[in-house]
Amino acid sequence: MSSHDALKAVIDNAYEARAQLTPRNDAEELRTAVESVIELLNDGALRVAQPDGGGGTSTNGSRKPCCYRFRINDNEAMPAGGFELL
Repeated sequence: MSSHDALKAVIDNAYEARAQLTPRNDAEELRTAVESVIELLNDGALRVAQPDGGGGTSTNGSRKPCCYRFRINDNEAMPAGGFELL
């Protein structure tokens, strides 16, 4: 099993309990998998969508971890260039 397959398995297994995920009750394995996928996206090794001729098709493998990241982290200000987003 590749490391991408292992990350996908952890993320897919969390899908049924996604409504119960909070910053205080997430599993460390899920947090690690989500942050690993985010790093791969930031590095360009994974894509959220793939071109398909006239547009793009989103990939579930990267969409779920992006959504989970909001559930397992507290809201906090994020710097964005000269702006601070709340």
